[in-house]
Amino acid sequence: MWPAEELAPLTDELGPTAPSVSPDGKWFYYLVDETEINSGRLTFKRRASDGSNPETILVVDTTLPGTKFRPSQIYPLSTISSDGRRFAAAAFLGDGNVPGVWGLLVFDINAATVNVVLTGQSWCNLHPQYSRSLDPAQAHDILVQENHGNRCGPSRPVHDLGGRGGGRHPCYPATTANISAICRGAATATSSARATSAGAAAATGP
Repeated sequence: MWPAEELAPLTDELGPTAPSVSPDGKWFYYLVDETEINSGRLTFKRRASDGSNPETILVVDTTLPGTKFRPSQIYPLSTISSDGRRFAAAAFLGDGNVPGVWGLLVFDINAATVNVVLTGQSWCNLHPQYSRSLDPAQAHDILVQENHGNRCGPSRPVHDLGGRGGGRHPCYPATTANISAICRGAATATSSARATSAGAAAATGP
Protein backbone atom coordinates (compact mmCIF):
# COMPACT_ATOMS: atom_id res chain seq x y z
CA MET A 1 0.00 0.00 0.00
CA TRP A 2 1.00 3.68 0.08
CA PRO A 3 1.46 6.33 2.78
CA ALA A 4 -1.69 8.11 3.88
CA GLU A 5 -0.37 11.42 2.50
CA GLU A 6 0.23 10.09 -0.99
CA LEU A 7 -2.37 10.37 -3.72
CA ALA A 8 -2.09 7.17 -5.75
CA PRO A 9 -3.89 6.80 -9.11
CA LEU A 10 -5.94 3.62 -9.37
CA THR A 11 -6.94 3.71 -13.05
CA ASP A 12 -5.03 4.28 -16.26
CA GLU A 13 -7.82 4.77 -18.81
CA LEU A 14 -9.05 8.02 -20.27
CA GLY A 15 -12.52 8.97 -19.07
CA PRO A 16 -12.98 7.03 -15.80
CA THR A 17 -15.94 8.28 -13.78
CA ALA A 18 -18.61 7.38 -11.21
CA PRO A 19 -16.62 5.05 -8.90
CA SER A 20 -18.18 3.02 -6.08
CA VAL A 21 -16.50 0.66 -3.60
CA SER A 22 -18.00 -2.79 -3.04
CA PRO A 23 -19.50 -3.43 0.43
CA ASP A 24 -16.68 -5.84 1.32
CA GLY A 25 -14.05 -3.28 0.29
CA LYS A 26 -12.29 -5.69 -2.06
CA TRP A 27 -13.29 -4.04 -5.35
CA PHE A 28 -14.26 -0.73 -6.79
CA TYR A 29 -16.55 -0.37 -9.79
CA TYR A 30 -16.56 2.48 -12.26
CA LEU A 31 -17.46 3.59 -15.77
CA VAL A 32 -15.16 4.57 -18.61
CA ASP A 33 -16.92 7.30 -20.56
CA GLU A 34 -16.06 7.36 -24.25
CA THR A 35 -19.55 8.45 -25.23
CA GLU A 36 -20.86 11.18 -27.47
CA ILE A 37 -24.44 12.04 -28.34
CA ASN A 38 -25.79 8.96 -30.15
CA SER A 39 -22.35 7.35 -30.51
CA GLY A 40 -19.28 6.08 -28.70
CA ARG A 41 -19.23 3.54 -25.92
CA LEU A 42 -19.64 3.22 -22.16
CA THR A 43 -17.59 0.55 -20.38
CA PHE A 44 -18.48 -0.86 -16.96
CA LYS A 45 -15.36 -2.09 -15.16
CA ARG A 46 -13.99 -3.12 -11.81
CA ARG A 47 -10.58 -3.32 -10.18
CA ALA A 48 -9.19 -4.60 -6.92
CA SER A 49 -9.08 -1.92 -4.23
CA ASP A 50 -5.38 -1.28 -4.92
CA GLY A 51 -6.07 -0.69 -8.64
CA SER A 52 -4.85 -4.11 -9.82
CA ASN A 53 -6.73 -6.81 -11.75
CA PRO A 54 -8.84 -4.63 -14.10
CA GLU A 55 -11.89 -6.44 -15.46
CA THR A 56 -14.39 -5.32 -18.09
CA ILE A 57 -17.91 -6.37 -17.09
CA LEU A 58 -19.97 -4.81 -19.88
CA VAL A 59 -19.54 -2.55 -22.90
CA VAL A 60 -22.55 -0.47 -23.96
CA ASP A 61 -22.15 0.65 -27.57
CA THR A 62 -25.73 0.34 -28.82
CA THR A 63 -29.13 1.60 -27.69
CA LEU A 64 -30.07 0.71 -24.12
CA PRO A 65 -32.70 -2.03 -23.59
CA GLY A 66 -36.23 -0.69 -23.90
CA THR A 67 -35.11 2.69 -25.27
CA LYS A 68 -34.12 4.30 -28.56
CA PHE A 69 -31.15 6.04 -26.99
CA ARG A 70 -27.50 5.47 -26.21
CA PRO A 71 -26.08 6.88 -22.96
CA SER A 72 -23.85 9.96 -22.97
CA GLN A 73 -22.69 12.76 -20.64
CA ILE A 74 -22.42 10.37 -17.71
CA TYR A 75 -23.35 11.69 -14.27
CA PRO A 76 -20.19 11.41 -12.12
CA LEU A 77 -21.78 9.85 -9.01
CA SER A 78 -22.73 6.19 -8.68
CA THR A 79 -23.94 3.80 -5.98
CA ILE A 80 -23.70 0.08 -5.29
CA SER A 81 -26.27 -2.12 -3.56
CA SER A 82 -25.67 -3.46 -0.05
CA ASP A 83 -25.40 -7.03 -1.39
CA GLY A 84 -22.81 -5.93 -3.97
CA ARG A 85 -24.87 -7.20 -6.89
CA ARG A 86 -26.04 -3.98 -8.55
CA PHE A 87 -24.40 -0.70 -9.56
CA ALA A 88 -26.42 2.37 -10.52
CA ALA A 89 -25.44 5.56 -12.33
CA ALA A 90 -27.18 8.18 -14.46
CA ALA A 91 -26.71 9.30 -18.04
CA PHE A 92 -28.23 11.64 -20.59
CA LEU A 93 -30.34 9.80 -23.18
CA GLY A 94 -30.61 11.81 -26.38
CA ASP A 95 -30.06 11.38 -30.10
CA GLY A 96 -29.23 14.99 -30.98
CA ASN A 97 -32.47 15.43 -32.91
CA VAL A 98 -35.29 15.55 -30.37
CA PRO A 99 -35.22 16.70 -26.73
CA GLY A 100 -33.58 14.03 -24.61
CA VAL A 101 -34.16 12.78 -21.07
CA TRP A 102 -32.05 11.66 -18.13
CA GLY A 103 -32.04 7.99 -17.22
CA LEU A 104 -30.97 5.95 -14.20
CA LEU A 105 -29.00 2.90 -15.34
CA VAL A 106 -28.81 -0.19 -13.14
CA PHE A 107 -26.08 -2.70 -13.96
CA ASP A 108 -26.47 -6.29 -12.79
CA ILE A 109 -22.88 -7.19 -11.94
CA ASN A 110 -23.18 -10.99 -12.06
CA ALA A 111 -25.37 -11.09 -15.18
CA ALA A 112 -23.39 -8.33 -16.95
CA THR A 113 -26.57 -6.55 -18.08
CA VAL A 114 -27.96 -3.03 -17.81
CA ASN A 115 -31.50 -1.68 -17.57
CA VAL A 116 -32.98 1.81 -17.46
CA VAL A 117 -35.29 2.08 -14.43
CA LEU A 118 -36.12 5.80 -14.39
CA THR A 119 -36.35 8.41 -17.16
CA GLY A 120 -37.41 12.03 -17.44
CA GLN A 121 -36.15 15.53 -18.02
CA SER A 122 -36.30 16.40 -14.32
CA TRP A 123 -33.79 13.73 -13.23
CA CYS A 124 -30.73 15.81 -14.20
CA ASN A 125 -29.09 15.74 -10.75
CA LEU A 126 -30.02 12.36 -9.32
CA HIS A 127 -27.48 11.82 -6.52
CA PRO A 128 -28.47 8.10 -6.47
CA GLN A 129 -27.94 6.20 -3.21
CA TYR A 130 -28.76 2.53 -2.70
CA SER A 131 -30.37 1.47 0.58
CA ARG A 132 -27.87 0.08 3.08
CA SER A 133 -30.41 -2.48 4.30
CA LEU A 134 -29.38 -6.14 4.08
CA ASP A 135 -33.01 -7.19 3.64
CA PRO A 136 -33.20 -8.81 0.15
CA ALA A 137 -36.18 -6.69 -0.90
CA GLN A 138 -35.03 -3.36 0.55
CA ALA A 139 -31.54 -3.83 -0.92
CA HIS A 140 -33.06 -2.87 -4.28
CA ASP A 141 -34.29 0.57 -3.11
CA ILE A 142 -32.53 3.65 -4.46
CA LEU A 143 -32.83 7.21 -3.12
CA VAL A 144 -32.81 9.86 -5.86
CA GLN A 145 -33.19 13.63 -6.19
CA GLU A 146 -35.57 15.23 -8.70
CA ASN A 147 -35.11 18.76 -10.01
CA HIS A 148 -38.53 19.99 -11.12
CA GLY A 149 -38.65 22.28 -14.12
CA ASN A 150 -35.54 21.13 -15.93
CA ARG A 151 -35.89 20.93 -19.69
CA CYS A 152 -33.42 19.02 -21.85
CA GLY A 153 -32.51 19.97 -25.38
CA PRO A 154 -31.54 17.46 -28.08
CA SER A 155 -27.92 17.57 -26.93
CA ARG A 156 -28.07 19.67 -23.76
CA PRO A 157 -28.94 17.77 -20.57
CA VAL A 158 -29.67 20.98 -18.64
CA HIS A 159 -31.26 23.39 -21.10
CA ASP A 160 -33.58 25.40 -18.87
CA LEU A 161 -34.28 24.83 -15.19
CA GLY A 162 -37.23 26.62 -13.68
CA GLY A 163 -37.37 28.05 -10.18
CA ARG A 164 -35.02 30.31 -8.29
CA GLY A 165 -31.48 30.30 -9.61
CA GLY A 166 -32.46 29.05 -13.07
CA GLY A 167 -29.55 29.50 -15.43
CA ARG A 168 -27.15 30.70 -12.72
CA HIS A 169 -27.31 27.47 -10.72
CA PRO A 170 -28.78 24.95 -13.18
CA CYS A 171 -28.41 21.87 -10.98
CA TYR A 172 -29.15 23.31 -7.54
CA PRO A 173 -32.35 25.40 -7.52
CA ALA A 174 -33.35 25.53 -3.86
CA THR A 175 -37.07 25.76 -4.53
CA THR A 176 -37.54 23.00 -7.11
CA ALA A 177 -35.97 19.80 -5.78
CA ASN A 178 -37.39 16.87 -3.84
CA ILE A 179 -36.20 13.46 -2.75
CA SER A 180 -37.82 10.21 -3.94
CA ALA A 181 -37.28 6.50 -3.40
CA ILE A 182 -37.27 3.93 -6.18
CA CYS A 183 -38.70 0.83 -4.54
CA ARG A 184 -39.71 -2.62 -5.70
CA GLY A 185 -43.40 -3.42 -5.93
CA ALA A 186 -44.80 0.05 -6.63
CA ALA A 187 -46.35 1.28 -9.87
CA THR A 188 -43.83 2.69 -12.34
CA ALA A 189 -40.76 4.78 -11.80
CA THR A 190 -41.85 7.78 -13.80
CA SER A 191 -45.56 7.92 -12.99
CA SER A 192 -45.20 7.35 -9.25
CA ALA A 193 -42.46 9.91 -8.85
CA ARG A 194 -44.32 12.54 -10.84
CA ALA A 195 -47.44 12.00 -8.78
CA THR A 196 -45.68 13.46 -5.76
CA SER A 197 -44.67 17.11 -5.88
CA ALA A 198 -42.72 17.05 -2.61
CA GLY A 199 -41.43 14.54 -0.10
CA ALA A 200 -41.01 10.87 -0.99
CA ALA A 201 -42.43 8.83 -3.85
CA ALA A 202 -42.26 5.09 -4.47
CA ALA A 203 -41.49 3.59 -7.83
CA THR A 204 -40.35 0.34 -9.39
CA GLY A 205 -36.71 -0.67 -9.05
CA PRO A 206 -34.86 -3.69 -10.40
